[in-house]
Amino acid sequence: MSKMNNFKVVIASLVFSLFAVSCTSKSPTEYLLRGETMGTSYSVKLVSDQSRSSAEIASLKESIDRALKQVDRLMSTYRNDSEVSQINQLAVNQSLKVSPQTFEVLSEALRISKLSDGFFDITVGPLVDLWGFGPKFRTDFAPKSSQIASAKKQVNWRAISLAGQNFTKSELVEIDLSAIAKGYAVDRVALALETAGVKNYLVEVGGEISVMGHNKFHKEWVLGIERPNIVGRKAYTTLNLSGNSLATSGDYRNYYEKDGHRYSHTIDPQTGYPVEHNLASVSVISNTCMEADALATALMVMGERKGYEFALKQGINAYFIYRKQDAYEFIYTPGFKPFLN
Repeated sequence: MSKMNNFKVVIASLVFSLFAVSCTSKSPTEYLLRGETMGTSYSVKLVSDQSRSSAEIASLKESIDRALKQVDRLMSTYRNDSEVSQINQLAVNQSLKVSPQTFEVLSEALRISKLSDGFFDITVGPLVDLWGFGPKFRTDFAPKSSQIASAKKQVNWRAISLAGQNFTKSELVEIDLSAIAKGYAVDRVALALETAGVKNYLVEVGGEISVMGHNKFHKEWVLGIERPNIVGRKAYTTLNLSGNSLATSGDYRNYYEKDGHRYSHTIDPQTGYPVEHNLASVSVISNTCMEADALATALMVMGERKGYEFALKQGINAYFIYRKQDAYEFIYTPGFKPFLN
């Protein structure tokens, strides 16, 4: 799992449809809105059958930025005044009433943690920091087993309790919502757009995506899953999507090598060590981007075999790209197949 800026490599990229424009008397108008948020960037595509005024577009941009700023203000680990920072400053058994938004994300995080038997864990930060993937990035040496054992004592999602909107922890753990917050931010932007009457949109925050309606060609949105390449960005495969969300997690951009050993930024909360499987990336389609975001992280930690079996059992729509010798191969669950081109 990962910090807001450094660990979670999200890989989904937009690929435009090559189909001809539908036979209509007037082509829809597409608007592109961009900005910065949560240590990354966002882009929103709006498609309207009628032209919108500059004032309408400016108002939508304000709604988007407001939704994103709220998520950042509540859940950033880099802000001392965020709710997450307040949670992390709590003493054991001390209670804090959190906002409905933070409660919603924490509830989903705990649900995914329980579902995945702890392969998703929002308290994994101490291990991530120890292995050199925290704010103070280092690659000089691997930690000692005694250090790993000590850090593991601070990792335990079961120490978190929610009662109503009250948060408590039975152990001195800290939380980091970066493996789920960007997905939630996408959902909040989508909600803001729908509230404003927008029916056709694509929302992308740091690679996590939600789409609704149709693109400017009156077709479903065409998205790409990126080929696991350090250099350049090319689609490995494409899919059609509408009314769903897509999140991708991978390990091929954030790692370091020391003494001939490759250390992935993806840390297994149960072992305390970076994962050593062959899974390069996993993409998940779900009704909410928050769920897709968290599930992609959990499956990435599990690896291609255990992750695929888990996805099959739970009915998760997932696409796995894994390394096999000097090439990449893929496998996907049956539920993912209808979306593929």
